[in-house]
Amino acid sequence: PQRGGTLRIATQVDPREWNPIYSHFSGEGLAASLVYNTPFAQRTVAGSCDTQLENRALESWRWIDDTHAEFVLRAGMFFHDKPPVNGREMVADDMVYSLERMQAWNKFQKPLFEPITGIEATGKYTVVITLSEPFGGLIEALIGGAGDQLFLLPREVVGDDRTLWVDPEKTWIGTGPYMFTEWQPGVKWILDRNPNYYLPELPYFDRIEVIIVPDSNTLEAKL
Repeated sequence: PQRGGTLRIATQVDPREWNPIYSHFSGEGLAASLVYNTPFAQRTVAGSCDTQLENRALESWRWIDDTHAEFVLRAGMFFHDKPPVNGREMVADDMVYSLERMQAWNKFQKPLFEPITGIEATGKYTVVITLSEPFGGLIEALIGGAGDQLFLLPREVVGDDRTLWVDPEKTWIGTGPYMFTEWQPGVKWILDRNPNYYLPELPYFDRIEVIIVPDSNTLEAKL
């Protein structure tokens, strides 16, 4: 594919809250998937309806024993160069924070996280999850579903106050292929290509514009 250009897509309304931990609004979930990275991704197998698990932000993972799992993040994944994170490298503490916030703030995923009794950064890129008992659904819980994905967030942006996510221009800072650069409430969102994305050949588009079109009859004219 040829690199460059702007992709314009439409949604009907702005989200009620800009919360990547709880992004059930479809447009918000789309934006979150472009701004943030997840530990895992599921890809559809070509020519079938089956899906295949693949690592995204993770370099590797393994079961240590029946109640301990180890996850190793990729080195060299950097957050967007915006304050207060300022382009620093993503490390294990960010995954710890993201898991803790998912446990505390996502009521749909919270029951799936109940077997987790400990989340510890044991190295710069290494996280160990401790379970109260063997739990075969751990990886599925970490993958999440639509609107409940485990996006990896920097601790210093909102800390323990999720109301601070009110302005995505300032607070949506991830390691994903696009940076959230502009929000015009009720009009559009603009995401620009991340020049420091860990896959240098991606993304293809320089910019993605999400246009707010409440009336579907005017959709074609807006795009």
